[in-house]
Amino acid sequence: MRRRFNGGVELTDSQFCTQPWVYGTLILGRDALYIKDGPLNGNPRPYGELYRPSLKAVAMGTISFSGIEPCGKIWAAQVRYCETYNTTTPLGASKKPDGTLDERRRGSL
Repeated sequence: MRRRFNGGVELTDSQFCTQPWVYGTLILGRDALYIKDGPLNGNPRPYGELYRPSLKAVAMGTISFSGIEPCGKIWAAQVRYCETYNTTTPLGASKKPDGTLDERRRGSL
């Protein structure tokens, strides 16, 4: 998953492409969409929640949702871009505490 906005401001294509991918299970709850990188039961939800999610686009192994998320004391627009065809973490890769891949191990594949 990658975010398309930061604090309600759309990222440039370069900023969007250079951010790390977050791996996990995409879960649509009663009123929020979130990524879970551990067991499906319990909390916390380390990558935030997208409230009032709506399907934005589905095409060629990708799915995008738009909605709003808390950003400090304000609510900001957000679009989450997800790849659906790669459902596992790449072999040999490990996750750092923030859920992104440890590039050192990934580069040794």
